[in-house]
Amino acid sequence: MFLALLGQGPRAIVAIQAVMGGLVCLMVAVFLNPRFGARVAIFSALLIAINPETITASKEVLSDQSFQLLIVAGVFCAMWATSFTSFPKRAAVLAFCSGIIVGVATLFRPAGEIVIGLLALPFLVRAQQTP
Repeated sequence: MFLALLGQGPRAIVAIQAVMGGLVCLMVAVFLNPRFGARVAIFSALLIAINPETITASKEVLSDQSFQLLIVAGVFCAMWATSFTSFPKRAAVLAFCSGIIVGVATLFRPAGEIVIGLLALPFLVRAQQTP
């Protein structure tokens, strides 16, 4: 996709994919830090960074990094939307964005369809916790 959009050589595309991998690690760390602490956040981001499959996929021009980034961003938006209890419009916009992001990820890989059904879980859990 990036090769068609940017028209750059494969090295530029691999560099973009490396940045995407870094963004995935950053999103995981930002999401986990307030919930479980800095140690867990850093350890989780490190596990993603040293994952052999991710390293192998990042050195080739594949859709793995795009799919991974979109799935993590979609789940991140869904989980973030559940934290806005006093701003229902903001939560609705984030939930909508989450669905769109995961829908686009599904265009990359049909396996993303599983995540679409799982996106409702954070909202169901939040509804159970609200008095």
